[in-house]
Amino acid sequence: NLLALEFQRQNRSKIFGSDLEIKKKLNKYVNGSIKYNGKKIPMKLRVKGDRKIHYDKVLSTSYKIDIRKGKKLWGLEEFSLQKPIVRNYAYEYIFHKLHHEVGNISLEYKLVNLSINGLDHGIYSIEEGFSKELIERHTKRNGPIYGIKDDLSSVYPNVIYDSYSELYWRENNLDLLKAGYGILNLIKENDEKATAFIDWEAWGKFFAVTDMLEAYHGALAKSVRIYYNPISGKIEPISFDGHHGTANFSNFIILDFLKENPSCSWICNEKKWFLRFLLDENNNPRKEFLEYYLKYLKQISSDDFLKNFEKKYSKKINNLNKLFYSDFSTYDNIFWKGIFPYVYKKNYLRERAKKINQKLNSTNISNFLFSKKNNHLSIKFAEKSNPIKIISNCDTSNFKIQIWIQSSKKIYWPNNCEQLILKTIDNGLKKVQLYDNPILNNILPKNLKNLPTIYDKISGNFKENTFFPESDEVVILESVKLPKNNNLRLRNNQKIILKNGSSLVLFGNLYVNAQKNNEAIIKGVEPGYGSIVSINNIFNVNNLKIEKLTAPKISGYTYYAGVNIFNSKVNLKNVIFINSLSEDTLNLIDSNSTISNLKFINSKSDALDIDGGTSNMNHIYCKNIGNDCLDFSNATILADNIFANYVFDKSISVGEKSKVKIKNVKILNSEIGLAVKDNSDAELISLDIKNTKLPIAVFVKKNEYGPANLNIKKINLENSKKIYLVDDKSKLTIDGVTYAGNESGEVIESYLYGNKYGKATVRE
Repeated sequence: NLLALEFQRQNRSKIFGSDLEIKKKLNKYVNGSIKYNGKKIPMKLRVKGDRKIHYDKVLSTSYKIDIRKGKKLWGLEEFSLQKPIVRNYAYEYIFHKLHHEVGNISLEYKLVNLSINGLDHGIYSIEEGFSKELIERHTKRNGPIYGIKDDLSSVYPNVIYDSYSELYWRENNLDLLKAGYGILNLIKENDEKATAFIDWEAWGKFFAVTDMLEAYHGALAKSVRIYYNPISGKIEPISFDGHHGTANFSNFIILDFLKENPSCSWICNEKKWFLRFLLDENNNPRKEFLEYYLKYLKQISSDDFLKNFEKKYSKKINNLNKLFYSDFSTYDNIFWKGIFPYVYKKNYLRERAKKINQKLNSTNISNFLFSKKNNHLSIKFAEKSNPIKIISNCDTSNFKIQIWIQSSKKIYWPNNCEQLILKTIDNGLKKVQLYDNPILNNILPKNLKNLPTIYDKISGNFKENTFFPESDEVVILESVKLPKNNNLRLRNNQKIILKNGSSLVLFGNLYVNAQKNNEAIIKGVEPGYGSIVSINNIFNVNNLKIEKLTAPKISGYTYYAGVNIFNSKVNLKNVIFINSLSEDTLNLIDSNSTISNLKFINSKSDALDIDGGTSNMNHIYCKNIGNDCLDFSNATILADNIFANYVFDKSISVGEKSKVKIKNVKILNSEIGLAVKDNSDAELISLDIKNTKLPIAVFVKKNEYGPANLNIKKINLENSKKIYLVDDKSKLTIDGVTYAGNESGEVIESYLYGNKYGKATVRE
């Protein structure tokens, strides 16, 4: 028998090979007996273990024991004998006792002095086997116990299960055996039907203890042993081979598997196994597992639990350690003995509990963003975080939901449920008001180049690259584009009608060369009116009337005018704008323009607004303007013959580093004649102001620009008070006389924009 055991020891590495004859010999028991306290107990044994540390030396070989003839030792019929280093000494005892304290099935773990045929082998540990006695000792009805065929399995779910006492169950209760296999195999396949047959509380306890002792080796699919309870019809874990210390898991708990890159060391390869418990079929944290797991993790890491545990087991742990030290036990290097002695960390459990509680209390509620729209709730995790629980909190809706989530996602959520309660794993609560949160928007601005082309929506003729609309009255009911390198040409008396808020978007060039008194017309009508957007092209018109246009409402864009011209070459002659309904009637942006004989009549707000670029203009006429007649920002302007009548804010506004020179200006019946601000430099020659409340203001509105300068040569005030508002930084010169102010730009600004003078801008 000793020779047979020695053969097994020397050839144990071949247990995973393909030689069936060798494998049979390696698993064959030989007869022997146990002598203990004067009694002799018959037994059989064999060499066991898959790591070299189990069998590399005669005096430290591990054995599997099966007591015969109905006899037992300490109530055990089956157990293993192995050196304590194989399970990392006292930590394995603590692992089993923690499971015992929470009510899970745990193995007996004892130390003995072992000698074989008189040869002293020193201190060995006894680890209970998986038998009927184990189950019944925990007051449960006998049922099958399952493990994994190590020689046929690899990384989960590529594993094959087998059972202990397989022959017994085949002969005595095949249905129970098949039931357990069925559950385990469906879990492998991630079949949600199996979840009804899992004892979630027992597994929550199991993984909580695993975290508490960093016993992750024992939590692997290949390590944990599984009991099928024939009363509940559910599977439960059995603590086995926890083997604390297999890697540095100090900054890891099983909950971290829900994060993208957890600090899980070598057990990362088994992530799919752990996720079977952590995630449900919708990839949300599994409520039935998570709440038990968190409950017991908090319980066993609490001060009260640890005090009671220490009171109950510290004496036994100290005695075990004395025995380990007496046997000159060395540090566990997993696959071999270390050269340094084993040292138990007395405060390990308390330090680990502190680390766990730090992780459980680390949820930052500000990491989560919510957006409710179209009967859905979008949830965004700004950073890696612990899972959170979403609880509906509706005043008027019957909708009720409680769901754990660990990552960004979108779920059904009725529009009339406007509030939720956010619960963190450390029981933090926060009410969240829901709305369409722009932070989480993922809708792109409207791509104007994807608009239908104008010649696909209206009839007309092409000549070379120029489109000539056919009808005298062209009605546009939806937004259309004129593609780049195309031209649109309008003839005498031809009319374009814009409805339904439609926009005519011009990437190509617009040409209008009508005759006086036979001008072309672009007009907005109800419902919705319409607008023009012209981009990077030529806008060349002569004799055109533009009526009742509104600012475009295009997702992702801000246009203020009925006619918006951007980065273009502009030539306007004999153009009249009537009854504008937008903030700006005409807005030229970063364009170069030549303007002659332009009229603005009855504008809702501003008439001509030039933002950037250059303009050479003459004969501009404004009448009945809701805000400003001319508004220049960051522009270079050369103008002649400006006439403004009944302007309700500023007849001319010059701002933001503009350079302006204007000759022959007449301002009648207006609120403010001329305002120059923000590092602009303006020169006016021949300025007539009549019936105007505030003739001139020169000041700094935006401090980032600096002082403004206005030089007027030849001014005539009629029926207007000589009020010149100049701040303490800017400069006003009239016919060689400098006017200095002593008030700040902020104070002067407070007089304007409808407070004392002028009118606030009208915006939709």
